[in-house]
Amino acid sequence: MNVCVRLSHALPQRNYLLEPLKNLKYNFLTAKCLIRNRNNKCYLQILNPTNEVITLRSGLILATMNDVDTGNIFTLDNDKTVKSMNLEQTNSDQKDIQFDLSKADLTDQQKQKLNLFLNQNRNVFATNLKELGKTDVYKHKINTGNAPPVKSRPYRTSPAAKQEIQKQVEELLKYDIIEPSKSEYSSPIVLVKKKDNTWRLCIDFRSLNKQSILQQHPLPRLDDVFDAIGQSNAKIYSRLDLTMAYYQMPMDEHSKHKTAFITHDNLYQFKRMPYGLNNACQSFQSLMTQVLRGLTWKHCLVYVDDVIIWSEDFDSHLQHLDLIFQKVKAGKFEIKT
Repeated sequence: MNVCVRLSHALPQRNYLLEPLKNLKYNFLTAKCLIRNRNNKCYLQILNPTNEVITLRSGLILATMNDVDTGNIFTLDNDKTVKSMNLEQTNSDQKDIQFDLSKADLTDQQKQKLNLFLNQNRNVFATNLKELGKTDVYKHKINTGNAPPVKSRPYRTSPAAKQEIQKQVEELLKYDIIEPSKSEYSSPIVLVKKKDNTWRLCIDFRSLNKQSILQQHPLPRLDDVFDAIGQSNAKIYSRLDLTMAYYQMPMDEHSKHKTAFITHDNLYQFKRMPYGLNNACQSFQSLMTQVLRGLTWKHCLVYVDDVIIWSEDFDSHLQHLDLIFQKVKAGKFEIKT
C-alpha cells in the first residue's frame, strides 16, 4: 500500500533518495525510491507480509533521506545501458514472495520475523528463469582428450513432441541458457514426462559421457553429515535448494560446443551447464564448497545443490542464514522459493 509521509528538513524542489530503515519491531517492508520534494510530503510503498494488522504511530521514522545531485541522474538512451541497469536494479522490480511457513515448527511471531527476513533478502530468491543467477566463480569444462566428436541424428518424435521441444528451446534461448551452434558435436533430445504431466527436455549425453574423463571431487559421506549435525547440539534446521542449479554455472568457452544438441531443424549448444553431463555433479559440489568456504561443517553442509543449515536457537539461525545469503549473493546464485 502507499502511505503518505512527511519529509523532515527537506529543501523544496530538490531530489532525494529515500532508503528504508530496517524495523523488525513492526514487521513491515518499505521500498527504496527517488522523489522530488514539492510540499514536504511524498508516498512510500509499504508491504505487510504478515497476517496481522500493523498500526504505524505518528512520527515513526520510516526511511533515511539523501540529497541527489541532478547531475547524477541520467537518461537511459541505449540498449546496452538499459540492459545493464535492469540487471543491477532487478531487486526493485521483484515482487515480494509469500513464503509457505505452515509446516515450520515455529511460533507465529517467529514465522512473521522469518518471513520479513526472507523478503528483506528477496534478491537471493528466483521464481523463474528470468531471475536466474549466473556465477563467475567457476566454469564447467568437458575433457574428452583426443576422442573424436560424437554425432547423432535427432530421435523421431510426434508433431506434438516437436512443438513442445520448440517451445522449450525458445524459452532457453530467451533466457540465454543456450545459443545456436555450428558444432561438430550433436546429441539427441528426449522428452520425459514429469509427475505433474508436463514435459522435461533432456539431452541424451551418453555418447559424450563415454568420452569424458572423470573428475574427482568428494561428496560428503552421510555418516559424516549425521555426526556433524549431532555434535552441533542444533535444535533448528533449514534446507536451501538452488533454483535450476546447473543453469547458474557457465560453460567454459572451449567446452560448450561439446554440449551441442540437435532438434528436427536446428543445432544448439549450452552456454550454462546442462543436466546429464558426467562431472556436472562434481563441478557443482566443488563450486558450492568454494562459495561457502568457512561456513561448511560449522553452520552448514553442501550436497551438490542442497544446503543444510543448523543452529542452536532461532535468533542464531537467522544470523547463520544471513551469513549464507551473503555468500550466495557474492557467488551470484539464486535460491528456490
